[in-house]
Amino acid sequence: MPSFVPMLFYQLSIVLVSWLSFFHSKADPAAVVLQGKVVDARNDKPIAKVHVYVVRGEEEALTDNNGRFRVQSWQSLPLKVSATAQGFQTISLAVKEPGKELVIRLNRE
Repeated sequence: MPSFVPMLFYQLSIVLVSWLSFFHSKADPAAVVLQGKVVDARNDKPIAKVHVYVVRGEEEALTDNNGRFRVQSWQSLPLKVSATAQGFQTISLAVKEPGKELVIRLNRE
C-alpha cells in the first residue's frame, strides 16, 4: 500500500468530522425543546410510560418513573403534541411558547 493512503484517510476523516460538526452546530439553535411532566388529572401523581409525541413529526418520548419527558423537534412553533397511555384518554394540545415547562393532565378512561 502506498505511504500516502493512511495520510489521505486521516485528512478525509478530519474533513468529515468538521463537516458534520458544522451542520450539527447550525441545526441546534433551531431546535424546539418540549419538556415537562404527565400527571393523573385526579390526583396529580406522575404517570410513567406515557407516549408523548409531536403529531406532525417523528419526535417522541416515553415518560420516566417521575412522569418527566423531553422531546426535541426541528419544526417551528406552534406544535401539536399528544400524550397517550393505557387506561387514560389521549390528549392533544398546542404548544405556542418556547421553553415553557409543560404539565399534561390525563383523565382516566
